[in-house]
Amino acid sequence: MGRVLRRTCWVLVCVLAACGDRRNTVSVDGALELAPQTLDFQQVAVHDQRSLPVTLRNTGRGRLDLTAVSIQGAPGGTFRFSVPGQSAILPGQVVQGEVVFRPGAAGPASGTLLVTTDSAASPQATVGLRGVGVDAAASLREDALDFGKIEIGAEKIRQLTFSNPSPLPVQVTGRIVGAGADEFSMSPLTLAPGETRTQDVSFHPQRAGVKRVALAVTPCTGCGDLLVTLTGEGLEQALIAEPPSLDFGLVPTDFTVNGVVVLRNLSTEPVTVTGIGFAPGSDPDFQSGGTPVPLVIAGGATATVDLKFVSTHLSPPDALGTLQLSVVSARHPILEVPLRGVGGGAKLCVAPLLLEFGKHALGTRTDSKVTVRNCGGPGDVFTVDSATLLAGAGSQFQLGAVAYPVTLTTGMSVDIPVSFVPTISGDVIEQLQIVTSLPGGTVNVQLQSTAADSAPCSLQVTPSAIDFGTVVPGSQSVLGAKVLNTGADVCILQQLTLTDTGGNLFSLPAGSIIALSMAPGEYFTFEVQFSAPNSPGTFRGMATVNGTSQPPISLPLTAAVANSCLAANPGYVDFGIASPACPAQTRQVNVVNGCSAPVTVTAATIAAGSTDGEFLFAVAPPVPQTLAPGTGLTLELQYLARVPGLNLSPLFIENSLLTPPLLVSLVGESSASSAQTDRFIQGQPGQVDVLFVVDNTASMLEENPRLNSAMPTFASAALGTGVDLHVGVTTTGISPTGPTCPGGASGGEAGRLFPADNSSTRIFTNATPNLGQALQQAVQVGECAFEQQGLEAMRRALSPPLVDSADAPGTALPSDGNLGFYRQTASLAVVVVSDDDDTSPDSVATYVRFLQQLKGPGAAGRAALYAIVPSGQTCPSASGQGLRYGEAATRTGGAIESICAPDFGPLLQDVVGRAFTAQTRFPLSGTPDSAGVTVTVNGTPAGGWVYDAASNSVVFGAPPPPGAEILVSYTRGCS
Repeated sequence: MGRVLRRTCWVLVCVLAACGDRRNTVSVDGALELAPQTLDFQQVAVHDQRSLPVTLRNTGRGRLDLTAVSIQGAPGGTFRFSVPGQSAILPGQVVQGEVVFRPGAAGPASGTLLVTTDSAASPQATVGLRGVGVDAAASLREDALDFGKIEIGAEKIRQLTFSNPSPLPVQVTGRIVGAGADEFSMSPLTLAPGETRTQDVSFHPQRAGVKRVALAVTPCTGCGDLLVTLTGEGLEQALIAEPPSLDFGLVPTDFTVNGVVVLRNLSTEPVTVTGIGFAPGSDPDFQSGGTPVPLVIAGGATATVDLKFVSTHLSPPDALGTLQLSVVSARHPILEVPLRGVGGGAKLCVAPLLLEFGKHALGTRTDSKVTVRNCGGPGDVFTVDSATLLAGAGSQFQLGAVAYPVTLTTGMSVDIPVSFVPTISGDVIEQLQIVTSLPGGTVNVQLQSTAADSAPCSLQVTPSAIDFGTVVPGSQSVLGAKVLNTGADVCILQQLTLTDTGGNLFSLPAGSIIALSMAPGEYFTFEVQFSAPNSPGTFRGMATVNGTSQPPISLPLTAAVANSCLAANPGYVDFGIASPACPAQTRQVNVVNGCSAPVTVTAATIAAGSTDGEFLFAVAPPVPQTLAPGTGLTLELQYLARVPGLNLSPLFIENSLLTPPLLVSLVGESSASSAQTDRFIQGQPGQVDVLFVVDNTASMLEENPRLNSAMPTFASAALGTGVDLHVGVTTTGISPTGPTCPGGASGGEAGRLFPADNSSTRIFTNATPNLGQALQQAVQVGECAFEQQGLEAMRRALSPPLVDSADAPGTALPSDGNLGFYRQTASLAVVVVSDDDDTSPDSVATYVRFLQQLKGPGAAGRAALYAIVPSGQTCPSASGQGLRYGEAATRTGGAIESICAPDFGPLLQDVVGRAFTAQTRFPLSGTPDSAGVTVTVNGTPAGGWVYDAASNSVVFGAPPPPGAEILVSYTRGCS
């Protein structure tokens, strides 16, 4: 209470004192306080800016007016201060100001913000300023982008590459300048410190024509522009036909002519044709030529669409139609090409009208022909009355004998043989006049060639001798030699022939060669075949090459024939057609000791052939190696295909049993062309050989009873087809495991038919009594072995010496060979039954090639493997997955059945249904590229087939007729 009274009195005293004397009044003044005392802007990009806040507080008792603001110690414009809308600050009021740092150059900057007020006591206040200017701008790699040519409505993206080497983020923007700027675009981007990034630039033409604009790129805030030139062309239509229509012209009725529509891609981007058809109302005489789709046409390229005009009626009216092509294009999804054809036309057809023979040496003879055809309609007949060389007796051409006049009815033709037989050097141009009975039916054909003198030949033959080593009786082997013209002029090879055939054992498969003109550096390879007699011995022959004015070149031929229990499978390795860009697959040769005693393979060498170095070992041969009876080794071979043409070399297996060494012929052809035609001959129905390869390991305990129960079903189904049947059984065992295995081979049948001891029937036929019961006994092979080499067992069962021997060489059991089971004329079905995968030593491809080559050329599909194996389905009785067996089945055109099935009867019925019918699946020797395949049957384009990529086969819905020739043509791809 007392303290309050005292304060009240003091105030009153003061008030009274003031009222009494004005000179004692207290001054009221403002005071400015700035916070913070220092602003640190840190790093800011040159030409960019950063702002920081400053707090202005009036801590005095009176109003405060801001009278002046200045920045001291820094270049003008580096720092700026502002207090938006504020010049006076009331007592206690807080005002927010702002300082902006905008560096004009790289490096540190500092200064002082000085604020002046009307305060008498504290008229000025300061804030320290500092910051660092950083040269932060993006760099640009490209200065121009060309978008090429694209169709209006399409879009092409190209990219610019930006880098930010600075420690600060950089914002990059761009604007398009110039006519057509609306057809280009680029979005802005921000680059992190140290980042490099590409940014899309789009060209999306809306109008036709060439566009050239500038993209002004601002590499940082406040930076000057970088210019990038953008060019592109908008096309009204990317894909056109040249010419825009196709006229087949005059075509005789019942004749078919081929035509092509040339498509040109005017753009620089690929264009895809997805469909080929004809517009409604088009004449049905226009037909597709089979061009596959999708058809991808590269930028600036051309492609052709094959068409046919089948003239079925006389004009008028003319045949009219429209080809419609479906194109991946937003603007022109359909390209139409008008078509026209006229039924009728010329009746006399002569081809060729210009016959060019090329360059040939004096003294040679080159044959060709001119064909005259009646191209008229039904009932049209005319005669070819004469053919005359207008040069007369001095002509360097000769005509073959034709009995004139020749009457030609519709569709018939006559060939006029023409030969060039030069006698004088120089260019030769002559006329062949053909006279017919038609009005105006005289036609002149121009004949052209060049004749040249021939210097003495300089022919070289490699190797200098052909040695067949040792071959087995009754076999055929092929080796070869190369003839090269090493001279600087054309050489006339007068004759290449066999002057000693060794008693007709040596032969030239292509026949003798007479009067062959060879250009400098030109060469060819010829084959020599040796047909081994049944009697052992050593045989010799001689090939002779005669060139103009050159001594004859003699090529000695030598071969030894001997029985051998050491076998090489295959004895002839054909690598097929290959090239350095698309090399042949590695091939394998399996050398097996079928003898009763060990044999040492001391060496494996590839000796001199037509071209040395073309054949190599892919892996160093595992020799020397001593092979115990029943064992073998594998050689890996490769063909480089670097030298164009046919290449042949001998592979010699040197061993302790035979002198000279055992021969394996190596053959390959190098061709720059990737065109391939596989030829097949549909077999005659009636004969089938079935080889069961049954797993005899202990894990088959659950499956063997099911196989046993199914054999009567198999026998009934097989006999029901009426085919001439051979059935045999072998096991997956190769090496003996013990006497507990039945059949006498201790579980190591190694391809011998079961039972190897002949304790029961081994080869079953239609005449076998109670065939089903007999096969039930045959498949009881035991569960005692430890290996599953089903593919190896199959190969040995079907290869010499087992396949053609009544008694297997090198075994203690008598009469354990497989002679009489396999027939070359029969179809072959190999049925593997196993609950685990194959462990044979060679690749699956090697065993597949063995089966495909077993029946000879054109008959790869007549030998197939069927696998009853674990096939992806899990069951308690299976020990693994039959992947190798499954691959072999797929690639040979067979089938895969699941061993997990409770009843094997339907599985074996399915095998009969597939293997005992006419062939519908034809495996190809190469893998087609994306262009696909074409198929003919007996020369006529075939339908009703598909290409199965999984098995690399052509599969028909209905089998071609017996004896039919099936040709499958394609472009080989590399696989």
